Amino acid sequence: MDWTQAIELSIAAAGAGVLGSMLGLGGGVFMVPIFTLFFGVDTRIAIAASAVAVLANSVVGSGVHLSSRFTNLRLAMLLGITLA
Repeated sequence: MDWTQAIELSIAAAGAGVLGSMLGLGGGVFMVPIFTLFFGVDTRIAIAASAVAVLANSVVGSGVHLSSRFTNLRLAMLLGITLA
């Protein structure tokens, strides 16, 4: 992959994230098809990139909710244990 394709993928991912946020959907709904259909990225790699984006968004969003005391920490720990 060269630099131009990396920049194009980054712009497409940012656009998918913005569109997904505006519509209340995850950015992966748009990111995986765009990566696979328009850029020829392997489906497994596109799904992995979407999972990384979801993780990053979750970390940022949880920080905001933790600071406003809007998070149920007991439930979060219970769900976190079941994911491991």
